[in-house]
Amino acid sequence: MNKLVGIDLFSGAGGMSLGANRAGIDVIFSVESEPNACTTYGCNSKCRYAAIA
Repeated sequence: MNKLVGIDLFSGAGGMSLGANRAGIDVIFSVESEPNACTTYGCNSKCRYAAIA
């Protein structure tokens, strides 16, 4: 069976990515513009690519 892959737009601190990872979805990209949220997301995430808008 193929692994599900997703992206996280307006990711905040990464709660949705965390839940997706726990559900077996590989989050490969995220986007967030708020600097403090980006810092937190970076500490909490296994996402391979992140963009700061």
